[in-house]
Amino acid sequence: MRTRGTPQSGLCLFALFLFVTACGDRSSEPTVSGAKKIPPSDGPRISIIQAPAAVQERVRIDTVAVHVVPEVVTAPGEVALDLKQVAQITSRIEGQVEKIHVQLGDRVKPGQPLAAIGSLQFDQLIEEYLVSKAQTDVAENSFRRTEKLRAEDIVSERKLIEDKGRYLETKTRFQHVREKLMNMGMTADELHQLEHGSHMEGHRYTLTSPIAGTVVAQHIVRGQGVAPGNELFEIVDTSRVWVFANLSIEQARKFKEGDVGTILRRAESR
Repeated sequence: MRTRGTPQSGLCLFALFLFVTACGDRSSEPTVSGAKKIPPSDGPRISIIQAPAAVQERVRIDTVAVHVVPEVVTAPGEVALDLKQVAQITSRIEGQVEKIHVQLGDRVKPGQPLAAIGSLQFDQLIEEYLVSKAQTDVAENSFRRTEKLRAEDIVSERKLIEDKGRYLETKTRFQHVREKLMNMGMTADELHQLEHGSHMEGHRYTLTSPIAGTVVAQHIVRGQGVAPGNELFEIVDTSRVWVFANLSIEQARKFKEGDVGTILRRAESR
């Protein structure tokens, strides 16, 4: 039995052929080397490219984030010392330099000795301090004893007032001399040692550094005479300095108070 085709059956076969061709095997499509295919879905097709095994250890994966791109500005300027970090060391008494403990370029700490000065004036102050201390102790003991006797009505009120006035007078003189020595740089511990007979060698007046920094100037040598107000050393702490840059208006508008930056010095070409 023979079957004769009709125009309608031919159109159906042609449509079926197109459908099979469109949905058939896609193995012939080009692929990216090292890429991993994601199964088709309703969304766009995605391919993940994997790095070769030889370089995978050197590949770093990081989360995408917003970063501030630094603003580079070139401008002429100068570096100046912070005057709060500069100390000029002067002598407060007249004397003669007997020993120098530091030299140019040395790093020093607060309280570190710089030089020792022998001074007759300093010796006299030490002597006055010790005498006034002894007088104050005697006057205080006498006053305390009179207080007890007055409480028992053994001595008169006048005696109590006289002993109290003598004690206050000697105490004021002692405190005045003590303040002089402390203004010259002596510490309370050193004064305490003096009071208990542990005297410093020759009662030398010792210059100390008030700040941490570098010795950038030295104006004395051993044996030199000095007077009050003479500048002997200069100490500078360069851990904090001022940088003055000459910026144009357009450059200055790019910065605001509180911005943090790094200052680089351009090497001068020869």
